[in-house]
Amino acid sequence: TFFKMPTPSVFLDKTCIHQTDPIVQRNGIERLGGFLYKSDKMISLYTETYLTKVWTTYEVGAFVALHGPHKLVVLPIFHAILLTIVTCFCGVFAIISSLSYEVIKAAHSYNIIYLFGFMGAGCYTYQLRRWAKEKDRLLKRLRA
Repeated sequence: TFFKMPTPSVFLDKTCIHQTDPIVQRNGIERLGGFLYKSDKMISLYTETYLTKVWTTYEVGAFVALHGPHKLVVLPIFHAILLTIVTCFCGVFAIISSLSYEVIKAAHSYNIIYLFGFMGAGCYTYQLRRWAKEKDRLLKRLRA
C-alpha cells in the first residue's frame, strides 16, 4: 500500500446522531466534542431554524472555539437544493439532446433553454439577496 492516499472522512450529524430515540440521541450529542476535535473544517447548511436547536448551536460554538471561525463555512440550504436541481436538469438535457439533437435543433428548443436559464438566474439572484439579509440577521445575533 505504498500509493495509498488518505481519504477524507465525513461526519454528517443528521445521519450520525439519532433523530428520534432521545437516549441514543443524547449519547451522540455527548460525543460531538470528539468529532469536532478531529475535524479540519465544518460546513454548515444553514436554515432559519439552525440555531434554534441546542446541539447545532453547541456544534458551531465548540468548533469555532477549537479551530477558529476561518475553518467554518456557512452555506444557505438553497445552494444544495439548487445544485441538485441544476445537476438533474443538465443530466436530463444531456440525455435528451444526445438522443435527439436534430429534433431539438429543428424545434428551436434553445430558446426554451435560454428562458429556463434566465428564470433560474432570477430565482438564484432572489435567493442570494434573501440569504444576504438572513446572514446580516445571523451576524447581529451572534454579536449580541
